[in-house]
Amino acid sequence: MERLQGATVLLVEDESDMLGMLRFEFQSLGCRTLLAKNGLEAFEIAQSQQVDAVVSDIRMPKSSGLELLRRLKEVDLCKPIVIFISGYADIAPMEVYNLGAEALVPKPFRLRALVTRVARLLSPLESRWSAAPAKASERFVERQFTNLAEGEEEKGFILGRGGMFLRFPGARPKPHSPIGFRVELASGALTRIEGAGTVRWAKHDGEARRINCGIEFDYLTDATRGPVLKWLAGRSIRPYIPRL
Repeated sequence: MERLQGATVLLVEDESDMLGMLRFEFQSLGCRTLLAKNGLEAFEIAQSQQVDAVVSDIRMPKSSGLELLRRLKEVDLCKPIVIFISGYADIAPMEVYNLGAEALVPKPFRLRALVTRVARLLSPLESRWSAAPAKASERFVERQFTNLAEGEEEKGFILGRGGMFLRFPGARPKPHSPIGFRVELASGALTRIEGAGTVRWAKHDGEARRINCGIEFDYLTDATRGPVLKWLAGRSIRPYIPRL
């Protein structure tokens, strides 16, 4: 939890008991915490102070978490990171990640699992994507395209800030399950994206008889990590994990 030491975390929740539990947990790990009861208060705080991470409910009075996300990403696409916690099916995970949120944690949740997720997201992409998984994923998918533009045109592959949209044949993977991948590109700045990730959402595409899947990157191979980071550095991309 070293990444949390000294980090400023803005907690946004209209339930006082939940806000108190979140505050205690993050402060116990060395975080400076700021509190807000709705998106309007939170945005004002985020504009007046440096904030590293926002942990926010979605459904709140006056201004929702989604409105807060929209306003924060209009100012800066990458900072602060935004983690949603919600007990309602207000919005599908694929929409949350496409709007730019870095995580969606459903209620009820374990506090330690939440802070672990925040700590990981506060790590630089270089280090976050450098640790290979202890064992290979049981599920592995592979696709080939001429280039990035063709992948988007064919609605088969779109690259985001923290993962990718990928369409592939076969059985639908379960959300939060590990998955290995290799995407080959014949031309362009990127020629291969290979590694392991976590399925954040997946749904059948009935017409194409394939799976539309949002994958968060957990690891990229040494050969592909550098080129992907370089490609991302030169672009302003809102979706953390894109959708069609």
